[in-house]
Amino acid sequence: MILDPVLPLPLLVPLILLLAAAAGWLCRKACRSLPGKARFACILLYAAAVLAIGALLLNPGRYEKKLVSNMPVWLIASDTSASMTSPSTPDAASTSRSSLAAGLLKKLAAYQTPERDLRWFGIGHTASRKDDAAALAAAKPDADASMLASSIDQQLHALQRQGRTVAGILLLSDGRDSRPDDARQLSIKAAGQNTPIHTVALGSNWEAPDIALSSSRTLVQAYKGTPITLTASVRNSGMGDRQLGIVLLDASGKQVERKIVDVANGKTADVAFSLESPENSSDYTIACEPVAGETRKDNNSAAVTVRAITSKIRVFMAEGSPYWDSKFLAQFLRKQEAFEVKSVHRLSQDRFYQINSGDDTSEPSPDAGIPTSTAEFLRYDIVILGKGMEHLFTPEIAEALQSYVRDHGGLLIFARGKSYGGSMPAMEPLEPFAWQHTIGGEHHLTPTPTGASEGLFGHVLPAPKDAVWKTLPGLEDVWDVDSISPDTRILATTDDGQTPLLTIRRVGMGAVACLNGEGLWKWDFYPEARRDGNIYADFWKQFLPWIQTAAEFRPGFDLSLHAERNPIETGDALRCTMSWRGIGTPGNVELQITPLSGQSSPQTVAARHEGEKNGLHRWTASLVPDKPGDYLLKAILPDQPEIPCPEIRIRVNPLPGELDNLNADREWMARLSESTGGTMLTPDSPAAAWDTVFAMPQDTQSEEEEYRPAWNCWWVLLSIGAALGLAWWIRRRHGLL
Repeated sequence: MILDPVLPLPLLVPLILLLAAAAGWLCRKACRSLPGKARFACILLYAAAVLAIGALLLNPGRYEKKLVSNMPVWLIASDTSASMTSPSTPDAASTSRSSLAAGLLKKLAAYQTPERDLRWFGIGHTASRKDDAAALAAAKPDADASMLASSIDQQLHALQRQGRTVAGILLLSDGRDSRPDDARQLSIKAAGQNTPIHTVALGSNWEAPDIALSSSRTLVQAYKGTPITLTASVRNSGMGDRQLGIVLLDASGKQVERKIVDVANGKTADVAFSLESPENSSDYTIACEPVAGETRKDNNSAAVTVRAITSKIRVFMAEGSPYWDSKFLAQFLRKQEAFEVKSVHRLSQDRFYQINSGDDTSEPSPDAGIPTSTAEFLRYDIVILGKGMEHLFTPEIAEALQSYVRDHGGLLIFARGKSYGGSMPAMEPLEPFAWQHTIGGEHHLTPTPTGASEGLFGHVLPAPKDAVWKTLPGLEDVWDVDSISPDTRILATTDDGQTPLLTIRRVGMGAVACLNGEGLWKWDFYPEARRDGNIYADFWKQFLPWIQTAAEFRPGFDLSLHAERNPIETGDALRCTMSWRGIGTPGNVELQITPLSGQSSPQTVAARHEGEKNGLHRWTASLVPDKPGDYLLKAILPDQPEIPCPEIRIRVNPLPGELDNLNADREWMARLSESTGGTMLTPDSPAAAWDTVFAMPQDTQSEEEEYRPAWNCWWVLLSIGAALGLAWWIRRRHGLL
């Protein structure tokens, strides 16, 4: 016997004692006029009744076990998502996955008997129950998501709450679960209930016929007088070898240029459009002309924003041992409208001359005019070094240059290989490799696949395999290298691929590029080197803007803006960081978000100041775009609107859809069956295999505990009633009511 009181004991015990005391006092008052024996009998009977009622409030009783018989339940779940319309084999003319599922469901209807409770569900976003197998087979596979594991988990939980025994689960699907990680929780629950999940994997690898166009550079900074290149990649999936028309459209939709691109089946081809630097910012669209037979039309274009930059790129160039390379490069830069150049050339021990943009000549001077501190280097966006730096740089100047690159996002170019003779330890942390010795002869600059994938070669500059690279004059005074820094990217090598000739390396906040050799000036001088155009000018026009993308700050900007990820998916949080390398502190910093599609207005988010590190002030801002599309992000200094502020463009992709990947995931289905003790079947599995799935469990009874209270026995209630009735009779006999 155990107690299951109707109220907590600390509350119930005082209540019973209070009830007993009140009953005793009332009984004494009511029986005061009775004779002694009669009064005692009444009080005793009333006390017994009250104590019995108090005991009932303690609810004494016991737990008894009983067997409950349940009809077993089978869940039959069929995938009704759009991916089920795909062919079941790589042959486009084969039966669809949904048709295979419908045919199998009609066969399974025979297992519906009075002894078996078969429940039929179609699964898309959730599980939708159908009346029978025919209704499930007729369901349209049009759901834009397939939440397979989570939907089955919900149904299993509902039956568990009802106390039903689930004998088995059968899933007909291609395994394209929108949230495949949910399978782990389902497997644990099903295995814990001894409920096997049997699967029928429908379909195989299938790549839908599609032409997809994308652009990795969706925001292009255009400097005055510097041509720009808009690039895109075109992917041909299952459409056969094609010639595709790719057009460049301006903001009004007018065609600017059209190109024909050959794209082999299953391959990707690049396309590039060259434009003169625009005077004003504008939006462009690169689009593929319609192709019959595509399964998708929403991925045939890419939007690109071109921002016209009015500020100039500030360049400092130093030469301790002047050579033709220095002269040609300095002349080239001074002719470019986008560059503001200061060049220093050493003539002898105490004689230097400086030529700035706009100057044709310069008088020799005893003053080199070399920056001597980090603050002085910060007046420039790019520093270009030739050779003979041991005559111009002290260790303190080299340390300042190192800080300029590493801590403040400066750009440094070694334009003629090793920039000094002998040893200069303060320069070594900036160099892309350890120098060994020079190697004789001429060496043709040969672009690497890395140089092409990084976007330097293959558009304005010829592709790596173009024969023009073999016809250009080779580089001389090339240095062999002992070891290469792990973070150095090799963009071009010698003919044999053994020695790097063109590299770039990220150093802290900045970047260092190196042209390992000299003689590039010949590309601009010899007529045979210019028969295919001025590759010398094309090289520097392409290379100088390109290296700017490797550093924290863009030339002309003292404020940087970077997105943590790009692109992102709808609903993902995006964290942006901003840094300031200018003089003073700019105060408040804000981030403006402008949708580039639709009519939504720009929104502004306040950036949070993260403090100062290495002399740079930093801010962070977070946003969560809730709609897919392209967005323009711009850092804003509300207190200093005259300062140029950077922009970036981000792409917010829609959540993965059913048509993004149509390959059946048979491995996911196999893991689900294996982890729960189920079987992986096929539509052609023998009848014996299906009989095993729907075999009646040996024990369909479940044991449950039931609490049986003592108060609902007839003799307990009769005893309380008899005590109160006898007390009433005694009082009545003595003339009391």
